[in-house]
Amino acid sequence: MKIKFFELSTGSNISELIARIAKTKYSNKNELGFLVSSLSDSHITAQYSIKLEHCEVIVDPFGNEEKIYVEKFLNINFSIIKGKTNFLVVRNPPRSIRSLIDSLNGLIDDNISVSTLVINPLNILDNLKDEFGSRNIKINEIKVSNHSISRNTSASMYIKSSGNILEDIKNLSISHEKIDKITVVLSINFKKLKVELSKNCFFLVPSEITDYLEHEVINQLRK
Repeated sequence: MKIKFFELSTGSNISELIARIAKTKYSNKNELGFLVSSLSDSHITAQYSIKLEHCEVIVDPFGNEEKIYVEKFLNINFSIIKGKTNFLVVRNPPRSIRSLIDSLNGLIDDNISVSTLVINPLNILDNLKDEFGSRNIKINEIKVSNHSISRNTSASMYIKSSGNILEDIKNLSISHEKIDKITVVLSINFKKLKVELSKNCFFLVPSEITDYLEHEVINQLRK
């Protein structure tokens, strides 16, 4: 599962937004709404759904055109978490979440916006090691950005190593702050699971640890 974390900004009380989401239920009569799976005063997890009509123009061999209207649904699974900083967490995000943000703005007539967050992926890696044991985690690949090669040249690169990759990049005089993404293989319950940890708060996580990772990322972002 892909998970993206955003900072959610609004001029209104976030509790009011959560309450409005809970009341705006999707049904066959409403072409836009929410299906809530969990709710509290400070947290909501829901699916945003909107019905979209797409027009396709079909041209037969004689040049005759026929319009066919096809109904489609956009579904976005998300959570809003209230705190000193409010977070929007989107699971398997589409290319754009503009429709979701516009619909949230329509609920409370407010200027809701989201901004990208930055996190140190090494901190999340350390949490995974503490939880599952260092022996069960193997770093497969690290992406480094803006590494200075010469006075006029910098590079982004993927680095693999059969040894201690974090020590190896130190030997290459690459600062850990340059790390954009870490790909690891996690071994649990006789399974090997791929996990991607990115600096821009975008993660690829197996379903077995999704809830755990979301909790850890929020804790790190609150520090």
